[in-house]
Amino acid sequence: MADNEGLLCTFEADKSSKIELLSDSEKYLILNKDTLDLFAPCCDRFNIHLIREK
Repeated sequence: MADNEGLLCTFEADKSSKIELLSDSEKYLILNKDTLDLFAPCCDRFNIHLIREK
């Protein structure tokens, strides 16, 4: 992914939550009609793709 695609976001961990969705703190955010894509800015890190259910 090129640096000019998406919005680079830095996330802060919620220490009170039992759900650990983001394992790293930086992701490129791309919002489409029915999807939210979170791309890692570097190699060997996870990408997350969330799809809205109807």
